[in-house]
Amino acid sequence: MPALTLFGRISAISLLVALQVAIRAQPAVPAPQPSDSSIAAAAPANAPFSATVQASPPAATAEQEGDSLILHQRYQAALEAYSKIEPPSATLWNKMGIAYQMLFDTKNATRCYKESLKIDPNHSGALNNLQRSKMRARISPPPNAFTARR
Repeated sequence: MPALTLFGRISAISLLVALQVAIRAQPAVPAPQPSDSSIAAAAPANAPFSATVQASPPAATAEQEGDSLILHQRYQAALEAYSKIEPPSATLWNKMGIAYQMLFDTKNATRCYKESLKIDPNHSGALNNLQRSKMRARISPPPNAFTARR
């Protein structure tokens, strides 16, 4: 049975390598550029000039900014972004709890999860995170070279 697993892995790896080689081997086809004569032929001479302006994408909301900061492991900055939102929703309280949990601030994380459950008692994320937070509080972290007393 291990031989089949190994064969499957080798096949998958060789398939990925073959795909990468095939993609690199394809020549890049440049997009056709319109010539000045085709642009002039498409628009009548007496037509008023109209340019299309592309609108810039909408600015990110404070919650989207906080989510992005969480993804980049900038938890303190995410908490600052989340704190700008009024009124906070159950999901927002849960996200703040996660940020505090990642900063090893179990007390504030638990507080945020409880606030989330006050708004939505059936919020599955907050229920799960609160349970995990309680379990972590019971288990002491393993000693390491930085926290061990000598």
